[in-house]
Amino acid sequence: MKVTDEEKAFVRNLIWRKVKYQETFEEVYDHIITALEHHEESDLPFEILALQTLNESFMSFKSLRATERQRAGMLIWNLTSKYYSGLLSLFKFPVIFITIVAYALITYLSIGKTEFLIRAVFPAFIGLLPLILISIHHLYLIYKGKKRSVKITFFVVKASFIIPVCFNGFSNVNSKHLCTLNAVSAILSTFMIMMLLINTVNFIRLYSQEFFTNPSALSRILF
Repeated sequence: MKVTDEEKAFVRNLIWRKVKYQETFEEVYDHIITALEHHEESDLPFEILALQTLNESFMSFKSLRATERQRAGMLIWNLTSKYYSGLLSLFKFPVIFITIVAYALITYLSIGKTEFLIRAVFPAFIGLLPLILISIHHLYLIYKGKKRSVKITFFVVKASFIIPVCFNGFSNVNSKHLCTLNAVSAILSTFMIMMLLINTVNFIRLYSQEFFTNPSALSRILF
């Protein structure tokens, strides 16, 4: 049977009120519309057919919400595994040489006239960058009328977590006058800046993999 735009809007509104995440909404919506399009013509009202299709596929809205929670948990677990695997990959051969060079460069630039830039401005920039990127993405989805996304929620938490952890340690190590840092404090400060950089690089890499290396996935979540 042919599903009209008005009937698609009915299905959209029916599901919208019952699910929490955008990923679930898209999956259920596509499934029901496809099933209805392959359904034979019937004398039953479309609303009844849509509800029957939903119940046949997901038993009930209660069952659908339980499935949604389970899948959201699995997706977060998968993203968490990817996140920490990405962190470890920066310490494996041959990438570890790039990590060492970056650490040496930060150490070198932390001495002299560029000390304030490297120890204060640079950490602030790379610490805030993930939160800025994901906030823009999140606000855009709200503007487009999208539901809450599991992936976006994961990245918001990760971006928010980086800032207090790194800046709290950074403020404890650094004194008011950067030039008065002793050797131990300078080493610890440089190490924390490097870890902040590693976290930011890993965050952006995973973020781009999830949203930008798959054009179809990006278009679905944005448009």
